[in-house]
Amino acid sequence: GDVIAFAIASIRSNIVSLIDAGACSFLVLGTLNIALAPIVRMFAQYRGAGLGLSGETLEAFIAGALVGAEQLSKSFNTHLEAMLQGITITDSKGCLGIKYVNTMSLAEDVVLSSDAYESKFGVFDPNSNVTDLVCNFRYNDPDTGASLDPNGLPVLTEEQIDFECENFPFYDELHPATDLYELIAESFLDEVEDFAKGGARLLRRGL
Repeated sequence: GDVIAFAIASIRSNIVSLIDAGACSFLVLGTLNIALAPIVRMFAQYRGAGLGLSGETLEAFIAGALVGAEQLSKSFNTHLEAMLQGITITDSKGCLGIKYVNTMSLAEDVVLSSDAYESKFGVFDPNSNVTDLVCNFRYNDPDTGASLDPNGLPVLTEEQIDFECENFPFYDELHPATDLYELIAESFLDEVEDFAKGGARLLRRGL
């Protein structure tokens, strides 16, 4: 709705400003599927329970929230791609133009169907216990300082993060951990290889 329209308009304004300043090669990434993030299920479960839902009714409420989150991601990407197609770069000499990358599809392929993900983390299940997906499910209550981890574990230090998170797909309830980012990045680099080679050719020509 209005949030997506505002975001797309802001991105367009920034790109147009850069074009006016002389830029003519853009690599624009779509958003990931936010329904894959554990925070969506957590929030829906919390909200549903607060409404007095339980059992199958609660699970149906959560499923609806996951579908809604996925549709929101798809809507954003659809509007983003359409907006990019409407931008014209008049002086295209020595330019690569605008390339849109469907990172939502790339990430879904990695998380939902790749052997690399399964061998590292097991089969992805959005209904898994959040502690099975999230490394740093360890926050302190801002008022009391008490640990919010269900097992009372302390918050991880930066030194512990790389070691402790290597077997988890998510660092926290929203952000992928390093190893999952690496899997997504490998797929992403394959997708943009031709674009990167084009940029290298322009640099060699001094354009």
